[in-house]
Amino acid sequence: MKGQQVKSPILHTAISELELSTDFKDCCQKMGFRTLQDIISTGWVSLTKYEHFNYRWFGELLKFLEANYLLLDMPPKPDTFH
Repeated sequence: MKGQQVKSPILHTAISELELSTDFKDCCQKMGFRTLQDIISTGWVSLTKYEHFNYRWFGELLKFLEANYLLLDMPPKPDTFH
């Protein structure tokens, strides 16, 4: 699936409409993310460079993606060796 966008309606749903915490939604707004696809398209390393990035937010993102069977479809972290 390398180089392809994951196709799932939930990725294009407004974050404000998803079952996520208010803190998560606030951080997304501060970072300029409107959908999960916006976040995923940014890349793992780039996310950590955002001013409002924090690991609690990131953990909630990963948990949500996993619960919706989307985590395995995401590109591997760049420090993962194959």
